[in-house]
Amino acid sequence: MNRIARSLSFTALTALAAPAFAESPPPPKPVAAPSVPPSAKMPEAVQKEVKVREEDVAFATQAAQGSMTEIEASKSALSRGKKKEVRAFATMMIKDHGGATDELKTLADSKNIALPASVSNEKRLDIERMTKAKDFDIAYMTLMVAEHEAAVALFEKTGADSKDEDVRAFAEGLLPKLQNHQRQAREIKAKLEAGATR
Repeated sequence: MNRIARSLSFTALTALAAPAFAESPPPPKPVAAPSVPPSAKMPEAVQKEVKVREEDVAFATQAAQGSMTEIEASKSALSRGKKKEVRAFATMMIKDHGGATDELKTLADSKNIALPASVSNEKRLDIERMTKAKDFDIAYMTLMVAEHEAAVALFEKTGADSKDEDVRAFAEGLLPKLQNHQRQAREIKAKLEAGATR
């Protein structure tokens, strides 16, 4: 009799507890923390430093591409150029930009900036179009004018805006020579074009 009573009591307790477990709400889902961009986690001073370095890296990369383009195009002009002044200009380009490239490499090494090892595909196409032009001399000088327009603008901006004293000094120091190249390139191009229209 006691055994039957104990069995009935256990059954009753189980029946009463079951609804309680059934009605318990599921545990809340964990809320994901909002994603924060890596840059937002940096202190403002560090963010400014990163931005400055990016600008200096971009300057060094573009300057290297410009010099390599002018040297490679000028090597072609030494063998293909017909006019004496064109070949003389090409010789000056190889000498001056060769020296400037060496200075840029020294600067880049000191700042842990990796420079491009070769001319970009875009610049390569410019050189190929130049070599296939009907009038090589004019095509070469046209490319030299365009390259020096871009170089002078780049060096002027960097010389005025760069927060890195060494980078700024490099840009300011080379700018007068680039401006001289720009002036000569314009003069030779104008002279060749005037002669072609006669």
